[in-house]
Amino acid sequence: MKKKLIIIATIVVILFLFLGLLFSTNSIYYSNTLLNNYFQENRSVLETYIEELNYDKYFDEYNDEIIGNVKEYTVPETLKKINVNKIILLDNSCVFFEISTCDGYYGGIYYSINDAYSNKCIEYGNDTEIYSLDFKENRKKILVKGEKNSGKDWYKTEKIEANWYLFEVHIA
Repeated sequence: MKKKLIIIATIVVILFLFLGLLFSTNSIYYSNTLLNNYFQENRSVLETYIEELNYDKYFDEYNDEIIGNVKEYTVPETLKKINVNKIILLDNSCVFFEISTCDGYYGGIYYSINDAYSNKCIEYGNDTEIYSLDFKENRKKILVKGEKNSGKDWYKTEKIEANWYLFEVHIA
């Protein structure tokens, strides 16, 4: 009887160690509930902005060596009220809304004109090598460049619905 308890206890300990290892790896990325909820709560304001956006009028335009053609728009009061602190049109294909409510990372929502993931991001910190990496799909609808908690910058994007995506940039 004592041998059986030792064997069972050993199996249980091994199982807990295995599960702990499985869930602590860098390859597990979770859906961002904060940004998903933010989009649902502010959807009409963001959609209205996109519908009325005049792509020819902008605050500043520049060509970044890494991310390409960038237009930064002045943030209107309606978007400031919902914590948007930056609006950027990237390569004439994605309109990024950087949200100031993200803790510990840069993040927000973007509208993709072509309904495609943006493999570039408006924030990249000091680690420009992230742009040479390919996406790896970690779970349905979640794409990541870089490794979570690796000491380097990493970028995650996730489809919310047609044309709308969220993004996170973690700068080490």
